[in-house]
Amino acid sequence: MKLGLVGEAANPISMAMLRAALDAPGVEVAWFADAVISPRLRTRLYGPSFDEGPWMRAIQRFRGLRGGRGPDCPGVCAAEGIPYLRPEGFSLERGLPARCYEHPEAEFVLLAGCDQLLKENALRLARRRVINYHYSPLPAYRGKFALFWQWYNREPRLGFSFHEVDLGVDTGGTIHQEYVDYDPDAPLAAAADRVIRASATGLPRMLELAAQGGSLLIEPTPPESYYPSSRYRDLVTVTPDRSLDEVLAVFGRTGFLLLPNGFRIRHVADSGRETAESLRVEGRGIVVPLRDGWILASPTARLPFRLYRGLVGAGRLVTGPPGL
Repeated sequence: MKLGLVGEAANPISMAMLRAALDAPGVEVAWFADAVISPRLRTRLYGPSFDEGPWMRAIQRFRGLRGGRGPDCPGVCAAEGIPYLRPEGFSLERGLPARCYEHPEAEFVLLAGCDQLLKENALRLARRRVINYHYSPLPAYRGKFALFWQWYNREPRLGFSFHEVDLGVDTGGTIHQEYVDYDPDAPLAAAADRVIRASATGLPRMLELAAQGGSLLIEPTPPESYYPSSRYRDLVTVTPDRSLDEVLAVFGRTGFLLLPNGFRIRHVADSGRETAESLRVEGRGIVVPLRDGWILASPTARLPFRLYRGLVGAGRLVTGPPGL
């Protein structure tokens, strides 16, 4: 069986599925297509990215070199002799070589870490079926950040699904799905690691089912739910209309918050019920006004905020969309 993979260069899901496919008996990886999305689509899905400036970017690059590399799908493909395809114009619909659509080599194509919604032409990439990996027990938690919402809502078990791709959003027929036990009080990263490992283990069985036209589903069928990306951003983004209790409750569960300009808060040094007129930068952090109080926030407790502010620039910290 020849399998095409679509994913991201440094995505842990993409890496896990690539390695599982390489180890699966009777499976040959025909190619790997990079699912990189355009900056405009990335902003629409995830919100604006915060620019920390040249000094902090240099520090982050240095830390990355010292800490070792993460998932490297291009490197694995190069070592295994697998063609690594980068679509022109960020488009899986038309950006791959014409032969991929006109004379598809892959019998099946698996999307594993792909934010692009495929349309009719991209569904021609497989001779038989294009399959998507989704981080939930479909039809529950359709949409973006599915694993996050299961974890945030403290579901008793997490789930994952492999389903056929159609023109809807996570609506194609499910081929294989499972539940995974986890600790709801553990960090999200630990939950993600458990699901990814279980999903990769289930890949060979899923491909067998796909080839046979069968399915293995969770019973009873979970109730349908849909979580758009905007719902996630609304939850974790701090705006002046949010209450202090609400913001602190979200921070207590997630361990982070976002400002509308994309600035990531990982440390809340202080809070109060007094009125704060506007967003401002102080010596210990950023004062963020809320409906009934304020929080004093910074990106981390490990780096002194005065140093961080000096490297990034106070103006950049408070620049962002209207209404901040």
